[in-house]
Amino acid sequence: MDMVDPFTLDIQAGEPLGDAMARSTMTVDIPIALDMQGLPLPPVTAWSGKQHYQLVLQTGGEQSIAIPWTPSGGTIWMNFGVIDEIDLDFAHFDASRADRSAASDVSATDADIEAIVNIYTGLQAAKPRAAEIASCYYNRIPLEFLEKDRRDSESGNCDRTALLASRQAPDALRAALRQLLNDAGDEIRNDPDAMNKMPRALNLGQWWLPNGNLVMLTVIPFSETSEDVSPSRLELSINIREFFRAGLSRLVRTCYDQQAIFPEKVTYTKEQAAQIFHGLYDDFYPPVIDGKIVTDTALLAHLDWSRLTDAYSSDPDTRRGFCELLTELGQKAGYNGPAAPLR
Repeated sequence: MDMVDPFTLDIQAGEPLGDAMARSTMTVDIPIALDMQGLPLPPVTAWSGKQHYQLVLQTGGEQSIAIPWTPSGGTIWMNFGVIDEIDLDFAHFDASRADRSAASDVSATDADIEAIVNIYTGLQAAKPRAAEIASCYYNRIPLEFLEKDRRDSESGNCDRTALLASRQAPDALRAALRQLLNDAGDEIRNDPDAMNKMPRALNLGQWWLPNGNLVMLTVIPFSETSEDVSPSRLELSINIREFFRAGLSRLVRTCYDQQAIFPEKVTYTKEQAAQIFHGLYDDFYPPVIDGKIVTDTALLAHLDWSRLTDAYSSDPDTRRGFCELLTELGQKAGYNGPAAPLR
């Protein structure tokens, strides 16, 4: 198959979708709502250029990581058009290169392993910082841990999940991936109850990128033929989150009475939503927390937004100022649709 130049989806968590689309060569036109909405990745949604595309993940400081495999699926989660979370799934690496080039003369298993090592190595090239406490199961910060999450993550003893919280050399990662396949195969062959258990997984840690994005990579083995056959393939899931800008974007919906019908009718173009959010952000940043101005990226990522939102909601003057600015910025951005009543 001839190689082609793939379309690109250039994204990061914590930015408006409109900004990401301005950098990307593929795009999608959807109305931006006041509340959370999910945007499925191809092939579910009618994106332009969905036949073959590659992801470019921004890491900060005008640096980025290109992933040369097309995801098998995923979802971009947004609040008021600001990307809160990115879910990505990759499988069948031997047949999913974004440039449509054929895999080298290796087995399907080896193709999966080498692709995962390639993606992991690319991530490490951005010099990410390992999370102080790597979460066993979900891409969460300690502030969000439930009791079991905290207990298992602090001990590193995760149910049916091997945790590699520190940076791995390529050969060490290859060995860990093969061990995952071997362990899953041994269980299927020797444990009569294996089919009733959750799949084994390999957690490759949580990593803070310079732009404040938190990335978690998880690998799960699977069989292409039957669940009761030893797995020979690997699926990679990548979850990316941002906490500060995403937290601010969630304040927008608090301006309106959620019991009214009007908020559901208020939608913006992705360009309008981006312009409005930048105005809100410029007015809000840097935040003053407990009497101190906070600009440190690590501290901003761990703000307790539930407490901040409660404090914001309980101060009528602060809320009124924020919501009036939201209305003013909407007018400047050219929004002339229905006006939802403010709370």
